[in-house]
Amino acid sequence: MSKENHKIFSLETKEDFIIYLSELIILVQMKLTILKRYLEQLEKEIEICGLDQNHNVKISPNVYQEYRDKLMNTQNYLLNLVGDETKTAMSYKKFRKILEKKSKSIGIEFDKLKEELQALIIKANVSRNWSMHVPESLLNAQMEYDTEESGEDIRKFILDNVNPIGIPHYEYYEGKWLLDLYENSKLSYEGTRMIHQQMKKDYSKLIGESVRILPVINEIRTFKQINIPKISMDMQLRKYKKK
Repeated sequence: MSKENHKIFSLETKEDFIIYLSELIILVQMKLTILKRYLEQLEKEIEICGLDQNHNVKISPNVYQEYRDKLMNTQNYLLNLVGDETKTAMSYKKFRKILEKKSKSIGIEFDKLKEELQALIIKANVSRNWSMHVPESLLNAQMEYDTEESGEDIRKFILDNVNPIGIPHYEYYEGKWLLDLYENSKLSYEGTRMIHQQMKKDYSKLIGESVRILPVINEIRTFKQINIPKISMDMQLRKYKKK
């Protein structure tokens, strides 16, 4: 790690690449495990609701919103790990880009990724950039949709009804919302697993042997580890002083 700038992890030597990629593999594996668990829970919920037999079943908004928040939070974290290209972010997209440029200097030849994997990583980058903020296009899309559905000028309607502001509430959701969430989340899981497999292949090439992934069982996660993100924040703010 650069002594001058703790906000970045400099990838120069083979050892740098090994350390960086090992952490990526760990983080992605942990989140994939969580995502799989949520998918299994949602699959059971779909059966309980009877959606597997009848796609027209209505569901509680709370059911959809709970699973949406759990699944999307986990997927967004994975999108960052795979596709984030911001300067101080840690991601496989950045790792691979630097690796291919510096592979000769570290004495290991790496081929470019297959088109399918490249497409998945690009998609992760686009999805990450869209989902990490609320785009103004969402407002435009909402107004276009409302205008088309109502047949009236929604902009004029809003300005004619500036007070009070109405907050939409729904007693039920069409069950298709839950099915769509499941299918898209499953595709995200499968795509990220493919990328994770490639990470392990890259790692095996870096260390010169097949990588093994083993669980490390700890009795308890101590609260002291909360200091890790705090140290990271200090590094981001350039307040960190090495002891």
